[in-house]
Amino acid sequence: MRKFWGICSNDKYKVGCNGASVYIYDANDNELKICKDAPYTYRAKFKPGTNVLAVKSTAGFLLIYDLDELKLLKKIKTSQIGSQDDGFAFTKDGKTLYNIERPVSSTKTRLTVYSTEDYSIIKRLFENDEKIVLNNLDFDDNGTCYLLGFMRNGEGVFDYGFIARLKDDRLDDIRRLERTRYKYLEDYIEWEDSGFSDKKLQWIYSLQNLETIERVSIIDTYNSLEPKSKSLFSRILKKQ
Repeated sequence: MRKFWGICSNDKYKVGCNGASVYIYDANDNELKICKDAPYTYRAKFKPGTNVLAVKSTAGFLLIYDLDELKLLKKIKTSQIGSQDDGFAFTKDGKTLYNIERPVSSTKTRLTVYSTEDYSIIKRLFENDEKIVLNNLDFDDNGTCYLLGFMRNGEGVFDYGFIARLKDDRLDDIRRLERTRYKYLEDYIEWEDSGFSDKKLQWIYSLQNLETIERVSIIDTYNSLEPKSKSLFSRILKKQ
């Protein structure tokens, strides 16, 4: 296989994204098809337990493929602008696809949930919230969604990073990240989303010059952070 910006695989297929095209291979690296259904395609993910593939285009598209039939099932327009670089993920049961989108500007985000039955929109969240900026997400084994992002301050610039659980369509138990830790986690997850592609790493400058790249995850980092209530209680004890 050639070098790609984004790679992913399951036990039957391998996929490479080079921006202009999506390359489909079998497990033995035999090229099956080259797909050119949208520009700027850099990342792809398999629906759990299937050979259905979701490809994200930074130009504002989601492409859904059936690799057994080597055909495009659906092309979804997610935004009218570019800069669609943020995370997307299937739930563990494969019933829904969550996609972070920038609908009207590169500074405003929303979370759109799609049904994988027909890839219709179930709901959109945070679309009108000017303070919340989402970057990526992950699901635990119980199906809970964890969101990585940052909050803007009153002047509209970075205030603090956060990880929060999604509960009842809102951010629950928000845990703060200082800027350096937030940035490292954001960049590492971006690299992970590319399938740890060597080509992608060349463009993540914050990771290039490190002697060792520490493996991190959104959920493990969340669990290592103190809840706000516990943090406040600890500060009270220290003053006594």
